[in-house]
Amino acid sequence: MPNCSFQITFNGTKRYFEDFNHSRVIVTSRPALSYKVENLFPGTTYTFEVRAQSSCGIGEFSNRVAMETIVDCKSMFQAHYNITGVR
Repeated sequence: MPNCSFQITFNGTKRYFEDFNHSRVIVTSRPALSYKVENLFPGTTYTFEVRAQSSCGIGEFSNRVAMETIVDCKSMFQAHYNITGVR
């Protein structure tokens, strides 16, 4: 049986910042039904595609999925003013 993994490709853009681009290709170490992508930027629209790869070759990309990360104003405020304990 061939060793199988997945290739996750994503690209992030911001409507208000034309030159912004956050892209990456992640290759999982084994097959997985879910994968947590970390260190995404707030207020960014990301598109994701996934494809399988093995010793037999690389498959076709999945349909693209688009999502937008939220902006956490409370965290940004706390970080800017070095405040703790805000609820």
